[in-house]
Amino acid sequence: MLDRFPVARRGLLTIFAADGALFASWVSRLPQVQDDIGADAAGLGSALAGTAVGALTAMSITGVICHHRAPYRVACVTLLALCLAITLPAMAGSAASLGLALVVFGACYGATDVAMNSAAVQLADLAGRPIVPQFHSAFSLGSLAGAGLGAVAAAIDLDVLTHLALVGAAGIVAVLLTSARLFVTTGPPIPPVEPTETAAAPTGRPVRLAWAAVLTAATLTAGTAFAEGVTASWSGIYLADEVGAPLWVAPLGFALLSLVMAVFRAYGTRLIELFGTRTVAVTGALVAAGALFLVLIPAVPVVLLGYAIAGAGVACLFPIGIAHAGAAKGSIGVSVASALGYAGFLIGPPVIGLVAQRTGLPTALALVACSILVVAVAAVALPNDRRRDPVPG
Repeated sequence: MLDRFPVARRGLLTIFAADGALFASWVSRLPQVQDDIGADAAGLGSALAGTAVGALTAMSITGVICHHRAPYRVACVTLLALCLAITLPAMAGSAASLGLALVVFGACYGATDVAMNSAAVQLADLAGRPIVPQFHSAFSLGSLAGAGLGAVAAAIDLDVLTHLALVGAAGIVAVLLTSARLFVTTGPPIPPVEPTETAAAPTGRPVRLAWAAVLTAATLTAGTAFAEGVTASWSGIYLADEVGAPLWVAPLGFALLSLVMAVFRAYGTRLIELFGTRTVAVTGALVAAGALFLVLIPAVPVVLLGYAIAGAGVACLFPIGIAHAGAAKGSIGVSVASALGYAGFLIGPPVIGLVAQRTGLPTALALVACSILVVAVAAVALPNDRRRDPVPG
């Protein structure tokens, strides 16, 4: 199997990058879709809930499927489905039809998320190295590319359906040229092996230890996604309305966080091998929390610097959480950690909006920094393994 590892790794990197590019491409055209269907804020919000419904439902189902089938193969199939489903939102003519389209799109996206992360955990186990952050770096870079292409498509007035169809076609080609051909010729790169209860906890306390590890992992994924979701939705408003930044500067907060996050994820494997999982996670969370408190100083350069530092701090937290959940309960653990992380990403922006309405946006954003401090406390429970997340016990 090791002879197929480099091919499998390249294919899985492609899947992560394509997944990020597809989702960012859709989100980048959301304002145009809102205009096209004539939806108000309430109608659009209701429609967008379809993404969450589809994703969270598919995540739980895909975790079970990956328990019995090779996650790598499942990821190829679900990503191909996502490449086709991305055109559905562009065909919607009303908020109701958009919501239905997003249920399908969200299901394909959620299924791909669990399958590709389960495959990443298995490849990391096969390699004996903490390589999961590398795959999440590919996802971040794909997201940046998708958002950039969306901006270009909007600037040249390319209609949404054509834009998303082209992106979907490119994704299909990428998968067929990398991941899928591996299975046509040689089958899955790794068998669908899940950690057994005996392996999960040789001390005789398998269930309690395994699910405690999943809970720790889910705290990392949910807390990190909560902060990322809030930054994506509120950093531009904060910079423009509270700090007085020009409109062209307002998007740079989230862009800097995403860019630095991608860079540090690329070096995440080396950091974990040098310092250990627990050290990287606790230090990263503390750095991110401090940076998010720094953001509250109302000066444009300071705010941008804070978001950039926060990107470095949170970079490895989500992939470490995914790897730890996978080591504890296999694809089931990955599905739980992914679902709770996705829930944090979705819940964060409206929660901060409600708090900001009562206390002001700066005070509300302080809660984000506090949530990362909770992540730092949870990360203390991680093993400080330098090769890969060991099975708890």
